[in-house]
Amino acid sequence: METELKKLMDYLPVLCRNYSSLELYQLGSILDYRDRIIYDYRIQCEQNNTDFHETTCVYYHEKDFLKKLMEHDELSYIIHHIREIIRGGYSLNKDLLQYIKNHKEQISAEDFEKVEKAIVCSLSEYYPHVKEEHLNQFYRLLKKTAEEENATLLDIEKIDYGGYAKIYHLKDKIIKVGCARACENIADNNRLLLPDFKGHIGPDYVEITDYIKRCESVTIEDIYEIYKDLREQGVIWLDPTERNIGILSEKSLFQQEERRKNRFSNGIIPNPGFLDREMKEGDFVILDLDHMVFEDDTYAIQMIEYDLNENIRLRRERFEEKYMCEKENFQKKKTNH
Repeated sequence: METELKKLMDYLPVLCRNYSSLELYQLGSILDYRDRIIYDYRIQCEQNNTDFHETTCVYYHEKDFLKKLMEHDELSYIIHHIREIIRGGYSLNKDLLQYIKNHKEQISAEDFEKVEKAIVCSLSEYYPHVKEEHLNQFYRLLKKTAEEENATLLDIEKIDYGGYAKIYHLKDKIIKVGCARACENIADNNRLLLPDFKGHIGPDYVEITDYIKRCESVTIEDIYEIYKDLREQGVIWLDPTERNIGILSEKSLFQQEERRKNRFSNGIIPNPGFLDREMKEGDFVILDLDHMVFEDDTYAIQMIEYDLNENIRLRRERFEEKYMCEKENFQKKKTNH
């Protein structure tokens, strides 16, 4: 059966001679999203007398075509095809999300939920094969997070790839989504940035924490003191680097104190060596909840270190040697007295 795309493509040379650019563009409105990108790119090639390559045109032309949809105010078309447009975390086009946000009053509650669920589905490592029950669970969690931040899921921005997860920013929250974490259970300690949520949603491993400003002026001595503090609690910190150090703000301090009451519900394991202390604004906290294990968990230590950068491993080894030397000297002084 001849498709609408094939009909338009077959007659395109004739159409280009008899229709304006706007009329040609409007003829494509009957097409599905991907077909319409192909058609629109073919028009461009025909008008500019350039080669047309269908296999790569979606990759090269999609961003420009999305811009056209917004310029022509095709909100209904965008909403109708939102699952085709948002196909993974990489496709979270900031301009598109802002456009939808600007037109929120024109969108029904049902269609707006459709948009937000498309965003949530795109965050999954298993997109598009996400079970409906897991999508709904993930959606409720992120919807609640957004509402607490006086935002919508249109405010989500992709900011980075971590070693085990994609990382997103939602106002004052960080959302990490991956297949797994290097260490799903974390030994309790007084340097943790306690999460809002940490655990599985279906096959995805999700972590939601406060957005904490990284410390730009942290020194190697500061990092060692944090390492030493954890060692005194029977915990090995396997990634002692500057990028993992944040500073508690007044807002995050209050939230952290509240979370301490229920911290064992989020993958934090009780630690008999935990040193309780009052947290203060300006304290250093560890942002990455993925590399802190009990000192006697040799299997976890070996598994995590296997994937670490050699420079990080060497730093950790130097820190450990320094700590053990200080501990030995302290024990000698204590014995001599």
